Amino acid sequence: GQKFGKPKDAVCFRDAVVPNKLHEAIPSTAATARRRRSPQVLLPSSRSPGVLIPLQDRRQDPNIMAWLLVLLTIFLLWMLSLWKVLYSSKSTLSNVLTYSNDKGFKRQNVLLVLAHPDDESMFFSPTIQFFISKGHNIHILCMSTGNADGKGYIRKEELYRVCAILKVPPQRVKVLDHPNLQDGLKEQWQHNLLATIIGEEVNMREIDKIITFDSHGISGHQNHRDVHHGLCMLLQEKRPEVEAWELISTSI
Repeated sequence: GQKFGKPKDAVCFRDAVVPNKLHEAIPSTAATARRRRSPQVLLPSSRSPGVLIPLQDRRQDPNIMAWLLVLLTIFLLWMLSLWKVLYSSKSTLSNVLTYSNDKGFKRQNVLLVLAHPDDESMFFSPTIQFFISKGHNIHILCMSTGNADGKGYIRKEELYRVCAILKVPPQRVKVLDHPNLQDGLKEQWQHNLLATIIGEEVNMREIDKIITFDSHGISGHQNHRDVHHGLCMLLQEKRPEVEAWELISTSI
């Protein structure tokens, strides 16, 4: 066998034999260092499709500043709306309390007019807790025992138990079982009868505020709506000076 040596047109580069042409294409160490010190990162340009621009130019794109201004405007509008909601809620609650300039805080008698037992738990428990926490007296007038399913006596007892938990004394709770005010989706209660009963309770308890359902009755129950209209009749015809509040129905 013939012993072959290095070819004449080859050079040694890092202990490897490479052709001269490839050796000439390899950049020098100094050139590589210069490129590492000033990298040119290229991204597609949104201004000219298919054209590459340096990353430094991309950061100065005016479109980015425009989007930042839009986001900042949306955030400021959201903060303004939140402040308005919180401020209006605070001012509304502050109107609930009454203070006398001469005697300081005035304890009020607040009458909550319900249609059935469990209305206090389903709809009015936050209201009850709020007034009690502010030192006011809560009175509850329930117009029926809720005997639509023959369990009126159970529901009546449950109402008294709930009131005990809510710190409403039993002597301030009244549950009626009037023959013309029986629980039922199709039972229509006489508004003048309701106005008379509520008026008697207002006079006996020296009520300052009355709270009940709105015209929709929250759940749309006919008895809830009748209680609202009965109270409206009382305010219009007999006791216009009494302050009354309604719980607004909210769609879910």
